[in-house]
This record gives sequence, C-alpha cells and structure tokens, in this order.
Amino acid sequence: MILKAQKKYKINLKKSYLVGDRWRDIGAGNKAKCVTIFIDKKYDEKLSYKPSYKIDRLNKIFSIIRH
Repeated sequence: MILKAQKKYKINLKKSYLVGDRWRDIGAGNKAKCVTIFIDKKYDEKLSYKPSYKIDRLNKIFSIIRH
C-alpha cells in the first residue's frame, strides 16, 4: 500500500515518516525507506525490525517531527 500511494501521489518516501505500534508497521516502513517511529505500547511481542526512533507516548513525536 505504501508503494502504491507513493506512485499515485508522488510521495518522497525518504522524507516521509511511518508511525506504528507493531513490528510489522516498522518493517513496512523500513522496506519503503521511510523514517520509522515505533510507539512502544509494551505488547508481548518481539520487535523484529529496528525503528529510526522509539517512543513510549505519542506526544513525544513532536520532538522528532518538527515541520
């Protein structure tokens, strides 16, 4: 879906952010070459991909995204 949206809307994925709370979200963002932000909700699952940033509350996102 990310790549389909990129083509349709001419999105620069390297300048885009993908925010998610599951490892699959971060994996999709990494594969699309987006900046990834993982919101750690303490789910009982292993984070299989390394996010660009890791936060524990959504309001901390403003320190990462400043534009």
